[in-house]
Amino acid sequence: MTAPTGIPIEDQGRGTFLVKNQSQLKSADYKDDPLSQSTQKQSDFVGGHSLTPEKYRIPAFIQAPLEVPNLTWVSASINVAGTQLTVVFSHAVRGSAGFALTLGGAANALTYVSGQGTASLVFSLAVTATIGQVATLNYVPGTVTDMFDNAIAAFYSAAVTNNSTVP
Repeated sequence: MTAPTGIPIEDQGRGTFLVKNQSQLKSADYKDDPLSQSTQKQSDFVGGHSLTPEKYRIPAFIQAPLEVPNLTWVSASINVAGTQLTVVFSHAVRGSAGFALTLGGAANALTYVSGQGTASLVFSLAVTATIGQVATLNYVPGTVTDMFDNAIAAFYSAAVTNNSTVP
C-alpha cells in the first residue's frame, strides 16, 4: 500500500496521514477505529484530494516520539607526534568552542582542525606534547552540540591519553 506521496505505509496507527508537505497534514478520527469513540469523518487535503482514511494511516511506531541518546564525551588522546588532540563523543557533533587543554600543568591553546559532523573533533596544540606529560581536558559549555542541537554537559579535568613519542 502507498500513500499519495508514494511512500509505502501500513494500515495501522490512527488519524494522521503522509502527505507531500506539512501544510497538507490533517488528522481525523473514524467510526471503525477501535481506539476512538468519535463519529466518522474524513479529512480533505489541499488541492481537493480526499483519502479513504483506513488506507493511509501512519503506523503507530512512526508516531512515537524520537528518543535521542544524551551527547557525551567518550575519550581524548594526543597523537604520537604530540601535535594533535582528538576528542571522541558518543555521536556526531557540530561546533568546536569551549575546550581547554592543560599539558604538564600549563595551559596549551587548541586550534580546531577537523571533524564537524562526525563523532571526533581534531585540534592542533600550540605547544608540542612530550613523552610522559600529564594532560587534562576541560569543557565549559561552548558551541558543541549533536545534530539535534543537544549540548554536551560541562566536564573538568578529564584525563587525556598522551601517546606522544617526542622526547
